[in-house]
Amino acid sequence: AFDKSILKFIDKNIISKKLILNFYGFYEHGDFVLSNVRFNKNKVEIYDKEESNNNGFLFTDISTFLISFLSGEPLMNKIWIFKFMLYFRKKWFLSCINTISQNLSLNQDDTMLLIYLGLMNKIDISKKNNETSIHFWIKASDVYFKFYKKNKHGNS
Repeated sequence: AFDKSILKFIDKNIISKKLILNFYGFYEHGDFVLSNVRFNKNKVEIYDKEESNNNGFLFTDISTFLISFLSGEPLMNKIWIFKFMLYFRKKWFLSCINTISQNLSLNQDDTMLLIYLGLMNKIDISKKNNETSIHFWIKASDVYFKFYKKNKHGNS
């Protein structure tokens, strides 16, 4: 179930394929961004489900939702906003990583790598669907990976 680029990444980084497989088999929206979520009184409505997959990768939706929030989506969705927010909202973002890690019984480095793999999966989805947003997701994954390298355990 791994794309070749993801397999190369896994081989170069300390994260087990078994750990990654634990997060496959989940419902994956595929484009879980702020503009596809509506809050109405006591319920949350999710739109634009044509890319959904019942046997997907959990971290695809986690990563796209967080990055869309930090990039100013749906109004702006700009890489410079994402960079700006990672810098000025670093504590908030790392707090989100910590919460996700605690809820999924992961360490923060693994969570951050899984988020990166989720972004790589979003790029693959964008390629398959010939989406114009692919350029944004490629740039976002590059920015995020630099953030990861600077903030992984031992580098904070």
